[in-house]
Amino acid sequence: MEKQRARDERTFEMMGGDRFEILDFYASPGVIARGESAQLCYGVSNANSVEIAPPAEPVYPSYGQCVDVSPRKDTTYTLTARDAAGHTKTASVTLRVR
Repeated sequence: MEKQRARDERTFEMMGGDRFEILDFYASPGVIARGESAQLCYGVSNANSVEIAPPAEPVYPSYGQCVDVSPRKDTTYTLTARDAAGHTKTASVTLRVR
């Protein structure tokens, strides 16, 4: 029972605990050929809303979500997360197109 509780507490902390955080934001792969697609993947904790600019859909608060994108040129995407109190956090990633 104690081991399970310790594992649960570690998992809770790894997923942001009670903190408002952007856990990760990355492109996979980070470089594509023109006409190919990649995934923008993100994770947030304790966010009420998220958005990606330039727009990528569908996005919503999640510990782990990916969306497909197909830019025609190098593009920097910005993830903005908002919590219930109106605080915002941002993270950016650049997807290169060759």
